[in-house]
Amino acid sequence: MRIRTRSLIITLSTTVEQLVTIIMAVVLVRLMTKEIFGTYRQTEYIALFLIQVLGLNLPASLYYFVPKLGRYRRRLLIGQTLGISLAIAAIIAVLMYAGADFIARWFHNPDLAQLLRVFSLYPFSMLILRLTAPFMISIDRAIRAGVYTTLRAAIRAGTVILLVSLGLPLSTVLLWLVIASSILAVVGIWDMIRLSPGEVWKLDVNLVRSQLMYVLPLMAGVIVGVINLQFGKFLIAVYFDPEWYAIYACGAIQLPLVVIVTASLTNAIMPNLVVMAGEGRISAAMNLWHVAIRKCSLIIYPFFVFFIFCAQDIIIFMFKPEYKNAAWPFSIYLLLLPIRVAVYGGVLRAFGKTKPVAVAAVIGLSVNIVVSFVLVLAGRGTMLAFIGPSIGALVASLASWVYLLRQICCISNTSIAKVMPWKELGQIMSLCLASGLIIFLLPLNTFSLLSRLLIQAVIFSATFLFLSLKTGILKKDEIEVLLMPVKWLRNQFVNR
Repeated sequence: MRIRTRSLIITLSTTVEQLVTIIMAVVLVRLMTKEIFGTYRQTEYIALFLIQVLGLNLPASLYYFVPKLGRYRRRLLIGQTLGISLAIAAIIAVLMYAGADFIARWFHNPDLAQLLRVFSLYPFSMLILRLTAPFMISIDRAIRAGVYTTLRAAIRAGTVILLVSLGLPLSTVLLWLVIASSILAVVGIWDMIRLSPGEVWKLDVNLVRSQLMYVLPLMAGVIVGVINLQFGKFLIAVYFDPEWYAIYACGAIQLPLVVIVTASLTNAIMPNLVVMAGEGRISAAMNLWHVAIRKCSLIIYPFFVFFIFCAQDIIIFMFKPEYKNAAWPFSIYLLLLPIRVAVYGGVLRAFGKTKPVAVAAVIGLSVNIVVSFVLVLAGRGTMLAFIGPSIGALVASLASWVYLLRQICCISNTSIAKVMPWKELGQIMSLCLASGLIIFLLPLNTFSLLSRLLIQAVIFSATFLFLSLKTGILKKDEIEVLLMPVKWLRNQFVNR
């Protein structure tokens, strides 16, 4: 399958997943009180935090090992990966169940204890489902990967929204979510084994050692990275009540666009990067990476500029006026988008270098703890304390970014001036800022919120597209992608 086709499929499925997640949050804030919604988000936060911290980042190892291993060793790899995942899930389940009361006291939320016990089985299905898409992508079955990604999101949103709307208690809702996810996980196990020729239960000590040596630095990086990203929510949960936590959780997010575009394109090119790096074709690997960065920027930069100009209106539209203060952390997190046009650790993983990922995470966490604590303590009881963790996360991410760029320069023997396509990125950002200035100056205060956002979106998109075509910033294949919906509609009309 061509890289472009694979990228489009992965991007489409991930887009659906992220849109479902956004819609889910928008619906739930209207079906739940702030306190109940905050408790639900805390329950999910704790489960996902433990999964990310203790999960060994095994999905990343599949991108690396599946292309390198022979066809008939796949089942051996997937068998041991499933076994390790289930063992980790058991540990997480015990921690959630046994530590429920302690965590509830820590978060000053007694209702949390019962929900954590009910939700303690959720890691079993989630750790399995996190493996399905990477495995399918690695064997060039992007459509099947997209199906699993979409189903995982649909089951989660559909189950929660339906049962909450029926008035069922949150504990019952979470129990049915565990059951529904487990059914999909069993199907995923069967499918991965079916598509993996060879022996499944034979133990290959060398392969286990190689896989662990690859993922352990990544695990360290993920542990520190997750703590880094979630540290702000932890501080808010400790120093503020559940209602303020709900507000902060709605704003302290990175646009799903980052996952949709950057992660999808990185996953799509990862098998090619691994092969190129293994063959010593460093220049070709870097060129492919630059192409991916440029294409990501064509989507991420326009969204960054549009959302930064319309941040408060977007928050109010999505989460009601009561959540308007979420626009503060939301705007600060938006400032990360310009550097999120690439998964910098992905290049290092393709070259088999995973230790720098862990070091970068440690640097980020150290900076985050210092900056966040200082701002929260200095601004106790004020808005500075509320936005302090967001500022800490921003400064920490910038520090990690600089370190990772230096490491990529070292492994690729490239200067900092050539490690990224800086000139093209600057040109694209300039066009976005010019388009954003136009919608900023438009006198639209008399229009309704929805009408104002729609008008701004249409004018911004049209201006950016016009400037991109006029300046020749778009290449032939990118114009072809833009025209794909038009061609599809034309074909449908002609066929009729």
